[in-house]
Amino acid sequence: MPSLKDGKRIVAELSTGADFESLAREQSTDPYSAEAGGKIGFLFYGNTLYPEEMWEEVKGVKAGKWSNVFQWGEEYAIVYVHQIEKGTSYSLKEVSGYIERKLAKEVRSSPVSVGMFYDEFDVQTFYDQKR
Repeated sequence: MPSLKDGKRIVAELSTGADFESLAREQSTDPYSAEAGGKIGFLFYGNTLYPEEMWEEVKGVKAGKWSNVFQWGEEYAIVYVHQIEKGTSYSLKEVSGYIERKLAKEVRSSPVSVGMFYDEFDVQTFYDQKR
């Protein structure tokens, strides 16, 4: 929305029972989220694609509620929280195998072939001998 005044008006409408999805379709200046009824998908806390101001505003918002109006770039926004999922933490021991495989794939960008091992270990075969 273009102004803080517009944002406050929308929060007032939400407070009296207006539907967030309908208001987003009508009032949002972001074509992507407006078309989706204000839905921007699953977000994980701290995702750097979204401004720090947004994370500060949604920090204490409960599921089924909306944030205060906050500045987002040149415009203003309101975030509706549909649901909150608890995160899962893993120990290094639990994920070390995954990390090793991921790093191995990144290091080895070209496909592995038998010829690479022959070159690396200076393997001679029957077919390499001159006749």
